[in-house]
Amino acid sequence: MGRDMIRKLLKTMTVAFVLTGCHAVGVENPVPTGYLAVDFICDSDDLTRAEDIDLSDFDVAISGPVELVSKCAALPEIIELQPGHYTISVQSPGQQPAAFEQPIFGAMTDFEIKDGATTSVKLICTMLNMKVTVNPSPAFLSQVKTYEVKVSNGQGELIWTPEDVSQGRAGYFAVAPLDITLTGLSLGDTPLSYDGLISDVEASDHHVISFDSF
Repeated sequence: MGRDMIRKLLKTMTVAFVLTGCHAVGVENPVPTGYLAVDFICDSDDLTRAEDIDLSDFDVAISGPVELVSKCAALPEIIELQPGHYTISVQSPGQQPAAFEQPIFGAMTDFEIKDGATTSVKLICTMLNMKVTVNPSPAFLSQVKTYEVKVSNGQGELIWTPEDVSQGRAGYFAVAPLDITLTGLSLGDTPLSYDGLISDVEASDHHVISFDSF
């Protein structure tokens, strides 16, 4: 094989080695990321003492490009999210439509996450259901031997006995008109009966049911 032919082969091999050793290096684009900082506050409006409310056990749900469900205590101080429009909701445990000692607090709001920016959201939790207490007058109590008060919102009902009333026990109802039924016996064993309706109702209401002398 002549020297010219050998030179040509070497050049060809060199080019082949160079081409074979070249690889395109791709640079991945970083995923756009924004940040959310949430502050939870409970506004008890004097219906329930704010210091008695454990926010750490509240349920938090974030819906949007990224879905997240967590207990309030488990949320990081700064939450990483993809850019987009979101809704965040928070609610205390308890879903009964009628229950003693079960105030339900919650809040919801919309927010937007932008790439590289931190969005701050403050959620002020207010009471979502209604508080009911029974407070008969001394004149009424002096005329009855026994009684009970039943309150219903059409989804559930609670009954107050004289002991419940003396303890100031509070019942909580999902927002709906309240039907009230009083039954009992007077000191002379005369049956007592009363039916009433509270139709003007809103979340966070405190309805005090009182009975006077008859």
